Amino acid sequence: MTGVAACVLCRIVAGTEPATVRHATDAVVVIEPLVAHARVHLLVVPREHFDSVAAMARSAPELAGEMIVAADDAARAVGMAHDGYRLTYNWGPATRQRIVHPHLHVLGGQVLGERLG
Repeated sequence: MTGVAACVLCRIVAGTEPATVRHATDAVVVIEPLVAHARVHLLVVPREHFDSVAAMARSAPELAGEMIVAADDAARAVGMAHDGYRLTYNWGPATRQRIVHPHLHVLGGQVLGERLG
């Protein structure tokens, strides 16, 4: 498999790969990752595949806002509205990113460390 067919997030969005879906809109799907890096860890995944965060921002600048709103809706649904949460994008090998499909991490459910790296 190559390209979009090889992308696990594209397969999850298409419904051909299993995932725990927490929230969905016409533009994004919010899922639980296989490996959590906080007590609560969600991924906001755009339904459309892009080759980078910058490509997504250039092609669909409104999508970043939709992803943040979906992150907030999902965070509220799991009880993180009061204490807050962290939103983060990773891009490129220096971040140990494994999936080349932009996705926004929503982290919380605990006091998070001050360091981001």
